Amino acid sequence: MADMREVPLVFSLKGFEALEKQRLRAEAAERGRAEAEQARVLAEIRMRQERAEVEVRRQAELSVRERSARLDALRLAAVERARIEAEAAARLEELESRHAHAQRMRKLTEESKARASRRLAVSLAAVLVASLAAAVALYFAKWSPESRRLSHAYEKLVLAERERGAEVQRLLAAADAERARLRAENTRLRRELERRDPAKDQ
Repeated sequence: MADMREVPLVFSLKGFEALEKQRLRAEAAERGRAEAEQARVLAEIRMRQERAEVEVRRQAELSVRERSARLDALRLAAVERARIEAEAAARLEELESRHAHAQRMRKLTEESKARASRRLAVSLAAVLVASLAAAVALYFAKWSPESRRLSHAYEKLVLAERERGAEVQRLLAAADAERARLRAENTRLRRELERRDPAKDQ
């Protein structure tokens, strides 16, 4: 009887050991699954972190490129603005030079006209004196070929002076037209410069 009691007890211990081993294997498998799940979660977290870091680096590089592009654009705009201002300054200087030249020409023309008028007055006075002298000398005589030649020379002189006066008037009109054109060109250039560079007005 004692042997029969020992057999179930041994069997029961063996079954308990088997159950315990099965439980331990199940726990080990569960721990393995948990560790695998934890490793998967950690790997996914690391992957997301790496992606986030890559995205941050990409955004930083993009920001740097955009900032560099903006700086390049600002530099190019500054260079273009300086070029436009230099061209406008050159055009304004050229216009001022033309205007000064036109004023000098007008002054020379006026001085030439005044000299021509004085010469004409002197010539007319001389011709008048000569005519009076000739008239007194030839008061009772016919006009000689010499007097006719002098009369013809006088007429040519008067005609030449008239032509010279007309030329002076033409030069004055041309100088006035050139001055008006230069003033209009100057206004147009200023408006164009203001239109190309609106930031300067602000």
